[in-house]
Amino acid sequence: MVKWKTIVSAFFRKVDPENSFTHLVNAAATLDAIDAAEKAIGIRLPDELRSFYLHCNGIGLGSEGDTDDPRFIRPVEELPSFVAEARSWFAETHGDLASRFFAFIDWENGDVMGYLAQANGTLYPYLVTFLHEQYAFDAAQDAGEFMEPGPDSLAEFLS
Repeated sequence: MVKWKTIVSAFFRKVDPENSFTHLVNAAATLDAIDAAEKAIGIRLPDELRSFYLHCNGIGLGSEGDTDDPRFIRPVEELPSFVAEARSWFAETHGDLASRFFAFIDWENGDVMGYLAQANGTLYPYLVTFLHEQYAFDAAQDAGEFMEPGPDSLAEFLS
Protein backbone atom coordinates (compact mmCIF):
# COMPACT_ATOMS: atom_id res chain seq x y z
CA MET A 1 0.00 0.00 0.00
CA VAL A 2 1.32 3.40 -1.00
CA LYS A 3 1.75 5.81 1.91
CA TRP A 4 0.51 8.95 0.16
CA LYS A 5 0.73 11.19 3.24
CA THR A 6 4.44 10.44 3.56
CA ILE A 7 5.02 10.79 -0.19
CA VAL A 8 3.14 14.10 -0.43
CA SER A 9 5.08 15.46 2.57
CA ALA A 10 8.36 14.40 0.92
CA PHE A 11 7.25 16.08 -2.31
CA PHE A 12 6.67 19.40 -0.55
CA ARG A 13 10.04 19.17 1.27
CA LYS A 14 11.71 18.56 -2.09
CA VAL A 15 10.01 21.33 -4.10
CA ASP A 16 9.78 23.88 -1.29
CA PRO A 17 12.73 23.21 1.03
CA GLU A 18 12.49 26.68 2.59
CA ASN A 19 8.75 26.31 3.16
CA SER A 20 8.13 29.58 1.29
CA PHE A 21 4.77 28.63 -0.20
CA THR A 22 1.40 27.47 1.03
CA HIS A 23 1.16 23.70 0.62
CA LEU A 24 -2.27 23.05 -0.87
CA VAL A 25 -3.66 19.58 -0.24
CA ASN A 26 -7.35 18.90 -0.72
CA ALA A 27 -9.18 16.34 1.38
CA ALA A 28 -9.81 12.95 -0.21
CA ALA A 29 -12.03 12.75 -3.27
CA THR A 30 -15.18 10.69 -3.03
CA LEU A 31 -15.71 7.55 -5.07
CA ASP A 32 -18.67 9.30 -6.68
CA ALA A 33 -16.43 12.17 -7.83
CA ILE A 34 -13.86 9.73 -9.20
CA ASP A 35 -16.57 7.73 -10.98
CA ALA A 36 -18.02 10.92 -12.49
CA ALA A 37 -14.60 12.01 -13.80
CA GLU A 38 -13.97 8.56 -15.26
CA LYS A 39 -17.34 8.59 -17.00
CA ALA A 40 -16.76 12.08 -18.42
CA ILE A 41 -13.28 11.19 -19.71
CA GLY A 42 -14.26 7.73 -20.85
CA ILE A 43 -11.53 5.79 -19.04
CA ARG A 44 -10.95 4.18 -15.69
CA LEU A 45 -8.25 5.98 -13.74
CA PRO A 46 -5.14 3.88 -13.18
CA ASP A 47 -5.20 2.22 -9.76
CA GLU A 48 -2.29 4.33 -8.51
CA LEU A 49 -4.06 7.59 -9.40
CA ARG A 50 -7.36 6.36 -7.90
CA SER A 51 -5.46 5.57 -4.71
CA PHE A 52 -3.88 9.04 -4.71
CA TYR A 53 -7.26 10.74 -5.14
CA LEU A 54 -8.76 8.65 -2.35
CA HIS A 55 -6.03 10.14 -0.13
CA CYS A 56 -6.03 13.73 -1.41
CA ASN A 57 -7.94 15.44 -4.17
CA GLY A 58 -5.07 17.42 -5.68
CA ILE A 59 -1.94 19.14 -4.47
CA GLY A 60 -0.04 22.29 -5.33
CA LEU A 61 1.88 25.28 -4.10
CA GLY A 62 0.27 28.65 -3.47
CA SER A 63 1.12 32.12 -2.30
CA GLU A 64 0.88 33.02 1.36
CA GLY A 65 -2.73 32.73 2.44
CA ASP A 66 -3.71 31.15 -0.88
CA THR A 67 -6.75 28.95 -0.47
CA ASP A 68 -7.36 28.19 -4.15
CA ASP A 69 -7.68 24.65 -5.38
CA PRO A 70 -4.36 22.95 -6.03
CA ARG A 71 -3.16 23.39 -9.58
CA PHE A 72 -0.20 20.99 -9.80
CA ILE A 73 -2.08 17.72 -9.52
CA ARG A 74 -5.55 18.82 -10.49
CA PRO A 75 -8.58 17.92 -8.37
CA VAL A 76 -10.52 15.01 -9.84
CA GLU A 77 -13.50 17.24 -10.67
CA GLU A 78 -11.24 19.28 -12.99
CA LEU A 79 -9.84 16.27 -14.85
CA PRO A 80 -12.38 16.10 -17.68
CA SER A 81 -11.76 19.69 -18.77
CA PHE A 82 -8.01 19.50 -18.08
CA VAL A 83 -7.62 16.29 -20.11
CA ALA A 84 -9.61 17.83 -22.97
CA GLU A 85 -7.48 20.97 -22.88
CA ALA A 86 -4.21 18.99 -22.86
CA ARG A 87 -5.36 16.79 -25.75
CA SER A 88 -6.46 19.81 -27.78
CA TRP A 89 -2.88 21.04 -28.05
CA PHE A 90 -1.93 18.31 -30.50
CA ALA A 91 -5.20 16.63 -31.47
CA GLU A 92 -5.31 18.25 -34.91
CA THR A 93 -1.94 16.82 -35.97
CA HIS A 94 -1.63 13.71 -33.76
CA GLY A 95 -5.26 12.84 -33.03
CA ASP A 96 -4.80 9.18 -32.15
CA LEU A 97 -1.97 9.97 -29.75
CA ALA A 98 -3.88 12.87 -28.18
CA SER A 99 -6.93 10.65 -27.60
CA ARG A 100 -4.76 8.24 -25.61
CA PHE A 101 -3.08 10.90 -23.42
CA PHE A 102 -4.46 11.38 -19.93
CA ALA A 103 -2.88 14.44 -18.30
CA PHE A 104 -3.40 15.21 -14.62
CA ILE A 105 -0.26 17.22 -13.72
CA ASP A 106 -0.06 20.87 -14.75
CA TRP A 107 3.42 22.37 -14.86
CA GLU A 108 1.75 25.79 -15.30
CA ASN A 109 4.10 26.60 -18.19
CA GLY A 110 2.19 24.87 -20.99
CA ASP A 111 3.68 21.45 -20.29
CA VAL A 112 1.53 18.70 -18.79
CA MET A 113 2.25 15.20 -17.50
CA GLY A 114 0.16 12.09 -17.29
CA TYR A 115 -0.42 8.57 -18.47
CA LEU A 116 -0.32 7.51 -22.10
CA ALA A 117 -2.17 4.46 -23.36
CA GLN A 118 -0.56 2.29 -26.00
CA ALA A 119 -2.51 1.48 -29.16
CA ASN A 120 -3.77 -1.73 -27.50
CA GLY A 121 -5.21 0.27 -24.57
CA THR A 122 -2.68 -0.70 -21.89
CA LEU A 123 -0.72 2.08 -20.27
CA TYR A 124 2.93 2.66 -20.94
CA PRO A 125 4.82 1.74 -17.74
CA TYR A 126 5.82 5.35 -17.07
CA LEU A 127 4.41 8.86 -16.98
CA VAL A 128 4.77 11.05 -20.06
CA THR A 129 5.24 14.81 -20.36
CA PHE A 130 3.86 16.81 -23.27
CA LEU A 131 6.49 19.49 -23.99
CA HIS A 132 4.57 22.33 -25.61
CA GLU A 133 7.67 24.25 -26.74
CA GLN A 134 8.95 21.19 -28.59
CA TYR A 135 5.67 20.71 -30.44
CA ALA A 136 5.76 22.09 -34.01
CA PHE A 137 2.05 21.89 -35.04
CA ASP A 138 3.19 19.57 -37.84
CA ALA A 139 1.55 16.20 -38.50
CA ALA A 140 4.88 14.86 -39.79
CA GLN A 141 6.66 15.64 -36.51
CA ASP A 142 7.75 12.54 -34.60
CA ALA A 143 5.86 12.38 -31.31
CA GLY A 144 9.09 11.48 -29.54
CA GLU A 145 10.15 15.08 -30.04
CA PHE A 146 7.36 16.46 -27.83
CA MET A 147 6.26 13.50 -25.68
CA GLU A 148 8.95 12.68 -23.12
CA PRO A 149 8.93 9.51 -21.00
CA GLY A 150 9.38 10.16 -17.30
CA PRO A 151 9.21 8.37 -13.96
CA ASP A 152 7.73 4.90 -13.67
CA SER A 153 4.93 5.98 -11.34
CA LEU A 154 3.28 8.89 -9.60
CA ALA A 155 4.67 7.68 -6.27
CA GLU A 156 8.20 7.64 -7.70
CA PHE A 157 7.74 11.08 -9.24
CA LEU A 158 6.54 12.67 -6.00
CA SER A 159 9.14 10.97 -3.79
